[in-house]
Amino acid sequence: MVAGYANSGNMIEAERLFMEMPAKDATSWNSLISGYVKVGDVFSAERLFERMPERDVVSWTLVIDGYVKNGHHDRSLSLFHQMQLVGVEPSVITLISVLTACANLGALELGRWIHCYIEKRKLKIDNKLGTALIDMYAKCGDIGKGLEVFSSLECGKDVITWTSVIVGLAMNGKCREALDFFTCMVMEGIKPDEITFLGVLCACSHQGFVNEGRQYFDSMMKDYHLMPRIENYSCMIDLFGRAGLLEEAKDLVENMPFQADSVILGSLFAACQTHKNVELGEQVMKLLVEIEPENKGNYVILSNIYAVAGRWENVAQVRKKLKEKGTRRVPGCSSIEVDYQVHEFLSGDRSHSRSMEIFEMLDLLRGYDK
Repeated sequence: MVAGYANSGNMIEAERLFMEMPAKDATSWNSLISGYVKVGDVFSAERLFERMPERDVVSWTLVIDGYVKNGHHDRSLSLFHQMQLVGVEPSVITLISVLTACANLGALELGRWIHCYIEKRKLKIDNKLGTALIDMYAKCGDIGKGLEVFSSLECGKDVITWTSVIVGLAMNGKCREALDFFTCMVMEGIKPDEITFLGVLCACSHQGFVNEGRQYFDSMMKDYHLMPRIENYSCMIDLFGRAGLLEEAKDLVENMPFQADSVILGSLFAACQTHKNVELGEQVMKLLVEIEPENKGNYVILSNIYAVAGRWENVAQVRKKLKEKGTRRVPGCSSIEVDYQVHEFLSGDRSHSRSMEIFEMLDLLRGYDK
C-alpha cells in the first residue's frame, strides 16, 4: 500500500500508512523515499533517509540519484563520499548517477577515479554505463578518453551512445569529426533522434557550416520524419546569426511552431551586435524586455549596438534606464575540484569552512604579483 500511494505521488497517504506500520523494513523505507524523489521533493527524501536505522545501497542510490535529477549535483557527490566512508559498495546505478553529477560539475578527477573503480571491479560496461562515462569525459574536456570508452564498448551501441559522442565532439570543437561520426552512425543502421540532430546542428553552428546545417535540418523532417524541437530551431538561428544571415534567422524565429524563448532571442540579439544591425536589435530587445525585464546583460548589448552605430544619445538613454531600474548583475560562480571534491565560490564568498585559509593564500599570491 505504501508503495502504491508513493508511486502515484500521494505522499501524504503514503507517509501516513508508513507511520502506522508496526515494523518497517528497508523495502518500505525505500518505497517512501522513492516516492518523494519522484515528486521532486528530494529534501523530504533525505529527511527519511537520515532517520533510517539501516541503509542499504538502494537507499543511498535513491537519494543520490534524486539530487542529481533535481540539479543538486554537489550534494549528490557529498552523499557519495559519505557512502564510501560507511563502507557501502555502490551499484552500477549509483555510479551512473555519480558520473552524471561529475559531468555537470566538471569533476574530472572523481570521474576518472570511478572509471578506475569500474575497471578494478571488472564491472561490465554496458551502453548505459558507457554513455555516462563518455558524457562525463566530454563535458569535462577529455573527449579523447571518451572516444576510447566508445571504441571499447563490446555490446551493440545504441542511438544514445552514438549521440553522446556526437554531442561531445561538437561541444569540444571537433565539429567535422562530429559530422563524420553521424555519417558512420547512419551507415551502421542506427536511426538518429532529435538529440542526435542537436549535436549535429551545434557542430554546424560552431564551425559555420551553413549549407550543411540547412541540409541536416531539412533531413530531420524529410528523411527521418522527426519534428524539430525548440533546441534544434535554436541551433539553426544561432547558425544563421553567426553567419550574418539575420533575415533568415528572423524568418525562422517568426515561423517556427514555438514561442521564442530568451535563449533564441538572446542568440539573435548577440548576432545583431556582431553584425551591427540596429533596427533588428531594437525589435529583439522589445521582445526580450517582455520575457526577462531585469536582465542587465540585454541592456548592455543594446548599448553596445548603439555605440557601434555612433548613436550616443541612445547609449545615454539606455544607461539612464539601467540606473533607474537598479538592476544588478547576478554574481558568477566558480568551482574547483580538490581531492575528488568540488568546491564552489561566488565573488567575495566567505561561506566556505576554510575561507580564512583561502583568503590568506590569495593575499600571499597577490604579494607575488607586485
